[in-house]
Amino acid sequence: MSATLSDTTEVRLAHVEDEARLSQFIQGFLSENGYPFIMVHADGAGGRKVMFEDASISRRFRVLWRRASRHA
Repeated sequence: MSATLSDTTEVRLAHVEDEARLSQFIQGFLSENGYPFIMVHADGAGGRKVMFEDASISRRFRVLWRRASRHA
């Protein structure tokens, strides 16, 4: 199953530390999920769009990132 734009996780980064936290989170997620293909698009205003080739992995990433963001 391939992902669509609706499977994209939008991430807003407020601080430099957020960039490092997102990078570390993505690295751990990739490692735990067999290194799936990923695209990360930066919009230049602190936003990132994260999308995986597989829609189910995109959804899993979105759920786990939101959960991790609430506890940060």
